[in-house]
Amino acid sequence: MTISAFTLSQVLSSHFPNYEHIKNENLPIGSGAMEGAIRREINMGLKGAATYWLKENAEGMIMLRSYFKSGRWDMLKRLALPSKHLLEG
Repeated sequence: MTISAFTLSQVLSSHFPNYEHIKNENLPIGSGAMEGAIRREINMGLKGAATYWLKENAEGMIMLRSYFKSGRWDMLKRLALPSKHLLEG
């Protein structure tokens, strides 16, 4: 069984970004911005002299930091603490 060029073209266009549109909008195409953000936020934020993380703890801290940095900290608190009654008494 073979896939026609037309079908392959449809599949590829539905799974890949429209680079022509991205270029026309002067948007970044490379991964450098994301790699820089990871370096800045994760590596420099969590790593320090004599600091060691277990994988589970590091992943949890990254999740908490991402909620805080994206302005969704209050939403996370509401999810974690659905009722003030849990804190009282």
